[in-house]
Amino acid sequence: VIGPLLGARRLPIARPGPGARQSPAGPRRASELRSAVMAPVGDASEGRSCTAALGEVQTEEVALLNMENLAAPDAAEPTPFHLAEFDLDPSSPELAPDPEEGHASLLQAFEDQQCLIKTVTNEEWVNLIRKLQGKRFRTSTSLVPPGGRGMRFFGKVPGFSLGLVWDRRKLDLSEAFIWPSGYFAKSEFNVDADGTLLNGRKEALVTLEEVMRTNAALSYWHTGRGCMVTGEVLPYNEIMTYVQGAVGLRALFARSTSVMHLLWAMGVRALLLRTLPAAGELPIFVHDPERGMRAFGREAQRRLVAQFLERVQRPLGNVGLPCLPIDANTLGLSNRDQLKLHSQYGLTDEALTALVNSLLAEDGSDDDDAHGDNNGDDADAAGFAIQRSGDQQAQTTSICAGKARSILAIGLSAAVRAHNSASAVSLIRHVAPTLLLSCGDQASVPALDLKTCDSVALKPGLTDGNDFAACLHALAREARSTNTLAPVGAMLALDDFASGRMLPRILETCKQLESWLQQSKSFLFRVQSWHELNGHDLKGDSPALSSFVTRKAVENRKHFYDDLIELEHLEEKHDLLHGMHKLQGLIGQLHHPCMRLEMLQYILGLDGRFDLQTINAVANLAYSVIADAVKLGVATPEGKPSVLPTNTGYAPLFQLEAAACRLQGIALENPHAAGVAAPTF
Repeated sequence: VIGPLLGARRLPIARPGPGARQSPAGPRRASELRSAVMAPVGDASEGRSCTAALGEVQTEEVALLNMENLAAPDAAEPTPFHLAEFDLDPSSPELAPDPEEGHASLLQAFEDQQCLIKTVTNEEWVNLIRKLQGKRFRTSTSLVPPGGRGMRFFGKVPGFSLGLVWDRRKLDLSEAFIWPSGYFAKSEFNVDADGTLLNGRKEALVTLEEVMRTNAALSYWHTGRGCMVTGEVLPYNEIMTYVQGAVGLRALFARSTSVMHLLWAMGVRALLLRTLPAAGELPIFVHDPERGMRAFGREAQRRLVAQFLERVQRPLGNVGLPCLPIDANTLGLSNRDQLKLHSQYGLTDEALTALVNSLLAEDGSDDDDAHGDNNGDDADAAGFAIQRSGDQQAQTTSICAGKARSILAIGLSAAVRAHNSASAVSLIRHVAPTLLLSCGDQASVPALDLKTCDSVALKPGLTDGNDFAACLHALAREARSTNTLAPVGAMLALDDFASGRMLPRILETCKQLESWLQQSKSFLFRVQSWHELNGHDLKGDSPALSSFVTRKAVENRKHFYDDLIELEHLEEKHDLLHGMHKLQGLIGQLHHPCMRLEMLQYILGLDGRFDLQTINAVANLAYSVIADAVKLGVATPEGKPSVLPTNTGYAPLFQLEAAACRLQGIALENPHAAGVAAPTF
């Protein structure tokens, strides 16, 4: 998709000319209009489609389309995401964490049995965090043996993929209920809210010292055998104690070296940092009963991300977990890799903001020519300086727009291939305002040297809006789900409206509606119109004959026509904010459109896969993007908004998906309502 956009060839899309109202051929059917806007054309002598040309360039530039072909040409087939494993060798000095990451002191605390751990169900992280944010409460933990070796924790992987670590010296264990390994207290059923112990659980209590001795000896009472067992892997013990907030919270751990679970751990850490900031950036460990706790530091995380980007294939469906965005600021990744990581997995709102700012940063360099000798008149020199300043400002604006187009094309392309609608939406929110709104206040060239950049994909090549529109149309054809159609369609709508390319289509549609309304006085014409629409291959409800007989359809289309006239005036004035607001309201009023849906598809440059629900999501997203950009200068309350959904009645997994979207800056209470869904793996 990107190849032809970065090369010299331009592949424009056929669109009606500005004089569409005076077309001698008269108005065309909406389906024909939509076909016209979606039918790409090339050079007449070539006699081939835009799709074919894109395919040829794709063959010629495989490295670019595969995000610069990070994997070697003879590399093995990509590993499915849920099967990929990371080789975490704790003895490797290259993977050793830095001292300031905090792993060393915790490893010693594990050896000294100073740490309590709790495994957490994948879906229950939001509920657990809510409890930690409130009053103190009792929860079940376990005291691990020295180094974490020789114990099987509660719950099975992958259902309990991660867990938390507390320093027991920071907790008050005076009111804790302690049961030894091998005794399954089932405290969720046998401990009342007031702390009353039921069904013999009080008689089975032991002391902390007893648990520490059996941990060190790897011994426990085997109920089935009726004797003490030594030297085997211990079942978990249970210490039910009070916890609150970030008190004593020291680390996070994963229970496998699966790439999926390690990325999940990095995402949960970002969620904890946002919701429990007092805990700080928690160090991550990996646990297994044989080797105990192993440090998983930044260098190991960086290599994990590289492995994910190079050799791991994202699945087409859901295999269990939403992708919680991660913060890659401290991993030392290149801008290119961070952009790929966001598109294929997800970065937090803060990390993406830093990335986009880095890509679009100012150089601040001065032009020596501006300080040349001035031997002429001061007024002439001042006029020349003003003209030169304007030229530089225009050049900077052009570079800024070209950079924004390149970032969007690369990022959206990878996000569409990964079926990652949340990352596509957040990327549009961060980059589209740079393209759509004025960049004229920037006074210098971006800091990233486009001439020497090692990333071919980031060189200026999308300076032409038609090329960018062709890229978006190609991405829309490649999208396999409605969730990825919505952000691509929204970017198309914003770009076409801002550039004026939407105006001829609005004019021609209004011409068609004028003709239909004039002829609608005839009952026979209205019945014939209903018959023609009924024969179309339409998604959803077929047109109701009663609407055409009672002139309800005439009233609907007259209102639709009036709204389009207003949209036309806003497009002529390049009023992007009110234009998107009008488009949003216009679409929101539709219930069972047929011809109007086809007209909307044509106006927005979208194909038949964009049904009313998807087009509604397109309009909502397009308006929210530009509205949020306009509000950037408005003072907002201090502090960051909560990433946890306010409606606690949602299912736990859905709450987690909503939190994942909010971590990426998509402030939606119900992400699916706007065609956005957190990617899952």
